[in-house]
Amino acid sequence: VMKNLFDDIKTPTLLLDKDKCVANISSMAEKAKKHNIIFRPHFKTHQSLEIGKWFREFRVDKITVSSLQMAEYFANDGWNDITVAFPINIREFERINLLAAKIKLNILVESVEAIAFLSSTLTSQVNYFIKIDSGYHRTGIDPHNTRLISEIIEASNKSPLLKFTGFLTHAGHSYK
Repeated sequence: VMKNLFDDIKTPTLLLDKDKCVANISSMAEKAKKHNIIFRPHFKTHQSLEIGKWFREFRVDKITVSSLQMAEYFANDGWNDITVAFPINIREFERINLLAAKIKLNILVESVEAIAFLSSTLTSQVNYFIKIDSGYHRTGIDPHNTRLISEIIEASNKSPLLKFTGFLTHAGHSYK
């Protein structure tokens, strides 16, 4: 019986064609450059320092991750501009402060209460995006709720350590 490469794989494992992956990174980086937009890829799928190096070859220096733990992982490898694309968990304020002290940390906020808590606990500047619901109704603020959006921005203006950076949305329903 001939042994197959896949016979030894017992847990979820990333398998990819490096040449195709690098070609895709190159293509996306070139499109972003051509259109003068920031390319901030999401590293949640590969979660790999090695693949992160491939992105660096194309001068990518800003990334997105899905948790503060993942942000720490990549910050420890020299990534200095990281967005955590998941509404912030205020119970992780110590981790937020540690990261914000050493990198440009961008977080997502959905409430005035989160802003108030961060205002009272931050020790370094944090940039924040307001998470907007784009129709999936999983998370984020309804884009028509301009009152809440304004309240969040106004509340953050009282803290010198919170910097409103913009809006962030994820059209997760587009996968269908």
